[in-house]
Amino acid sequence: MKAHAEKSSPLGGAIWKGGAKTFINKGTNGRWHDLLSAQDCADYEALAVEKLGPDCARWLKSGERGLTPN
Repeated sequence: MKAHAEKSSPLGGAIWKGGAKTFINKGTNGRWHDLLSAQDCADYEALAVEKLGPDCARWLKSGERGLTPN
């Protein structure tokens, strides 16, 4: 992904100092897991539901689409 960073980043990376390769760092999933506490994650998820609604918050978290059952 980093080899094609200009194609994957907003405005081709022009808005970041160092360009698109600064935006696309290592391309490794889950690198943030040790940075946030369980409470930080719970607070974020609650705020996402509050601000975005349950359907959008679920999509943001997991990429799953579909409506929340009533």
